[in-house]
Amino acid sequence: MSTRLQSGNRTRRTVRVAAAITVGLGASLTLGGAPVHAQTANSTQVLTEVVNAGTLTIVAPAGFTLTSQGPGTVSAAQPLGALSFTDTLNSGTSWTVSVTATDFVHSGALEIPFTDLLFTAYTGAVTAGPGAVGTPVPAGGSGSPAGLDGTPGTTFGSTPVGLVSLTPGATEGEWTTPADATGNTITVTTPVNAAPATTTATVQYTITG
Repeated sequence: MSTRLQSGNRTRRTVRVAAAITVGLGASLTLGGAPVHAQTANSTQVLTEVVNAGTLTIVAPAGFTLTSQGPGTVSAAQPLGALSFTDTLNSGTSWTVSVTATDFVHSGALEIPFTDLLFTAYTGAVTAGPGAVGTPVPAGGSGSPAGLDGTPGTTFGSTPVGLVSLTPGATEGEWTTPADATGNTITVTTPVNAAPATTTATVQYTITG
């Protein structure tokens, strides 16, 4: 573009030039006619992780207070809380979860024998933990601990009640039963000769495999 400016006897010309500049992004740049390629560098590291031996464990909730009742009465089914059990032995063997209990006693004196405790097993699907393989089968049904009662409040029923069973070699991981009344429950029958008192018993869960 040219513009003529006249001042006195002289004429000045001003030239303005518009240039288009194009920048391209590519894998290489050209400097002095030779391509310059992008550079790459690598570095490696070795990581070590120890895999510990698997475990066979069971975790029951802390104790709690059942509904009070009078002599010669049967309680409603009361939830025993969420029960978590783990098998990561990778041994390919079957395993079971069972429950038993001591008597209810007061100051060491027998109040409610363990044979009057009815455990009812959960019948729904258990909740699997991360990476669990297979499906444990809740036992369903119900039963009472049995066996000789050596020391009230200390001796556990020697015949436990089954809660969960698993197919050999098909289940590995951690599972949990519900905490509410849809899970494992206990029903207590109070003897007609039970004396008024606050009684306690111990429930014992066992995983065997």
